[in-house]
Amino acid sequence: MSRIPHAATSLIAEVQAKRKSAKYETVGDPDGLDTFRTIAFDKATTKSLEDALTAGLVEDERIAELHTKDGKLHVTFVPGIAADYTQPFNIGEADDVLSE
Repeated sequence: MSRIPHAATSLIAEVQAKRKSAKYETVGDPDGLDTFRTIAFDKATTKSLEDALTAGLVEDERIAELHTKDGKLHVTFVPGIAADYTQPFNIGEADDVLSE
């Protein structure tokens, strides 16, 4: 069964703690380790989360790339072991941006 990196799980949990209605989906195919490296947040969450992430409030070695496609924020996690580190992303600094 395919999975997402632990870092993705951590980011999703932090986002959903601030924005209860936040939704995500996996993007693309799993890699050789049966892991989806990219997740996409829904359009409503993207509006606020993209500002927080691109404004430099959250800079993290676990994130390889951020881009928006079809109005959804795509977050790609690195292929290495760092993607399984579970320390917080500290998006708490973006409370004003993410609160509903």
